[in-house]
Amino acid sequence: MPLKDAVNEVENILVTKAMSVCKSTRKAAELLGVSQSTIMRKLKENNLNIAD
Repeated sequence: MPLKDAVNEVENILVTKAMSVCKSTRKAAELLGVSQSTIMRKLKENNLNIAD
């Protein structure tokens, strides 16, 4: 697996877990130490489903 794919997979896992714990992009971003726009971009780029 190329490194870029592995990094993307780990980021997706972290964003998904943060969203399930925090329930808001702002809080998930704070937890992960990134901006809220980064969380929004990752969710959109990877079509991540954050609904309960």
